Amino acid sequence: LAGRQLPVDGGFDDEGNLTKEPGVIEKNRRILPMGYWKDSGMSIVLDMIATLLSDGASVAEVTQDNSDEYGISQIFI
Repeated sequence: LAGRQLPVDGGFDDEGNLTKEPGVIEKNRRILPMGYWKDSGMSIVLDMIATLLSDGASVAEVTQDNSDEYGISQIFI
């Protein structure tokens, strides 16, 4: 996607504004959920269940520590 923009807003820029720039979104790692609001609630619930059952890190804890993806909670349906 070099030199191109996304057709819809896909994430946030450095200032917290929605953006269509894939490079900025990749750098910040602040991506909007797929389907926007439609499945974000289910995603949060599954993340909480996986975190509790596996005693691992939640998505928020994993993204705070960019050094290593250790202790990730996973759920298979």
